[in-house]
Amino acid sequence: LLKHVFGVLSFSPAIKIRLGQLEDFVKINAEKMLKGKTFAARVKREGVHEFTSKEMGARLGEIVIEATNKKVDLTNPESELFVEVRDQDVYVFTEKVFGPGGIPLGSQGRVNCFVDSDEGLAACWLMMKRGCTPNIYHTISVDALDKWSYGNKLKKIRVKSIEEVGSDHPLVVGDRLEKDGIKRYDGFATVLAPIIAFTKDEINQSVKKINT
Repeated sequence: LLKHVFGVLSFSPAIKIRLGQLEDFVKINAEKMLKGKTFAARVKREGVHEFTSKEMGARLGEIVIEATNKKVDLTNPESELFVEVRDQDVYVFTEKVFGPGGIPLGSQGRVNCFVDSDEGLAACWLMMKRGCTPNIYHTISVDALDKWSYGNKLKKIRVKSIEEVGSDHPLVVGDRLEKDGIKRYDGFATVLAPIIAFTKDEINQSVKKINT
């Protein structure tokens, strides 16, 4: 779910333990948590402690080496042990899952997206990523956008042509210089073309991401 929520840069499934449990926890679980032959321990702290983040990272590294015989590689490790210490609570994780980034959907204005091609789909998705709520006027299926709208019900209107698109909000089109040149759209005060400089390969990559 979080992979498809705009505004989320990354997230990590973590285990919460108490600070006093950390060393034993790492000793017991290092082998199954860390894959490969090399590792790095990354520590961040909030609060007042008798140790620095660097000192804690070094200590955890020693524990992992003793428990697994793995080698430290701080530059290009095969696996990473992330530890975030917040006062006496500790969050331990080994994975960062990247979200789409951008701005939370619905935090900006509303736009009217005309979707009649992959280009239009990509343009609409990019405006959603920038926080805009879309009214989607479409001639092709836009169901792939539903999973990117958690907490927001998308307004979708099936049309036959761009002439049916409302003019009450800025118009979003999938025009590209490489394909369409510069077009005029009479009757619209504001026209947005977020993929104007995209290549076809970039469009294909965007559509693949939308459908993932």
